[in-house]
Amino acid sequence: MAQYDPKIIQDHANQLYSQADKAPLLTAYAAGLVGLVTGLGSGMGMDIGTVGGAVFGSILGVLAGGVGFSVGKSQATRMRVAAQTALCQVAIEQAVKREG
Repeated sequence: MAQYDPKIIQDHANQLYSQADKAPLLTAYAAGLVGLVTGLGSGMGMDIGTVGGAVFGSILGVLAGGVGFSVGKSQATRMRVAAQTALCQVAIEQAVKREG
């Protein structure tokens, strides 16, 4: 049977914080890349030429990257809240042990 180990929860919280630190930039990069590729393809298909397609793709990539960054910040906040919830549970358990 598994035994309670607060170190596992602490390690999990540390991992969540590490992921939260990277989330905004990773989601901005991924969304920007998708926006760039989509914009390039759409721009080329609109018969506006190579330069027009590159400009359209760049603009769409920057806009998508901004949205991705915002989404990543939201994800990071959820990860930090989950980490704090886990740490709070450990603190409550420790306080109950001291009182009991």
